Amino acid sequence: MTLPTKFRKTRERILANYDAVDLVAGTGIVSFWPGRTQQGYRMSNKKFYSNTVSTAAIGHTNASSTVYTKLHDVDFDLDFNQSQTIKGKTIISIPFGIKQNQGAVTSASFVNIIVKKVEGGSETELATASGGTITEGTQTNTEILMSTFEVDIGLTTFKRSDVLRLTVEQYERGTSGDVDVYFGHDPKERPTSPQETVTFGSEPSIAEFQVPFRINP
Repeated sequence: MTLPTKFRKTRERILANYDAVDLVAGTGIVSFWPGRTQQGYRMSNKKFYSNTVSTAAIGHTNASSTVYTKLHDVDFDLDFNQSQTIKGKTIISIPFGIKQNQGAVTSASFVNIIVKKVEGGSETELATASGGTITEGTQTNTEILMSTFEVDIGLTTFKRSDVLRLTVEQYERGTSGDVDVYFGHDPKERPTSPQETVTFGSEPSIAEFQVPFRINP
């Protein structure tokens, strides 16, 4: 006997496309993973091997012990092929670290994140936040932190060819010396790669952007 084919209802098919659903807020969450390809910095909802595990300033010489210097300003882009609307709270996680290469030196670092909409080359800021600070003052020691942010994105519609952009900025200050300053973005969570001298060791190198898509009633 042939059993009848059971088709999912439209709403069931829609909900199946999300990693998590907040029915009260009317949003479906999709996790995107920032990483690097040969062509640039991207985000994907599929985990991939990043071209480099981290973006790093190696052997940086501190400019000031009191004023922070921006060492990294990186845009991770997600292109839209069809119209989508996002709205609600999002969680963004960025791992970062500093490694001291010289004694009698103390350095501090933190990261900022900025969520943007890019339309026709013009950027509109949707949300921003600053994370916690790490410090390290012992030669050859490494300090690592997973900085996790919760920001609220207002109702925003993306048309075909618009871009959702996550900008990661890393700042550092310290007494004069030699320090490595870096942040991670490997969706496969490797600690390092053969081309890199910095490592996350046993700490995760993965970055994540949970995007709240509006679920149409």
